Amino acid sequence: RAIEAYRHAILRAPAEVDAWRNLGNSLAALACFDQALEAYRTALRLAPGDDTLAFLQASVHEAKGDVELANAGLPAALRERL
Repeated sequence: RAIEAYRHAILRAPAEVDAWRNLGNSLAALACFDQALEAYRTALRLAPGDDTLAFLQASVHEAKGDVELANAGLPAALRERL
């Protein structure tokens, strides 16, 4: 239901970063990692430099076993803090 609600919200307001982020979160929770990555990529295009989105995207890459992509996607300052 959450995924359907976020998709509906995105249809109404396609530039709503929170809807894209929450869609990604919901998809990731269901292990729909490729779809979650697409949602996070879209959110990052709308909000470049958002550390939370970068972290969420990296987390999905890590969950998929793509540790190199996870690390590469993190801004240097965030990577150092982690």
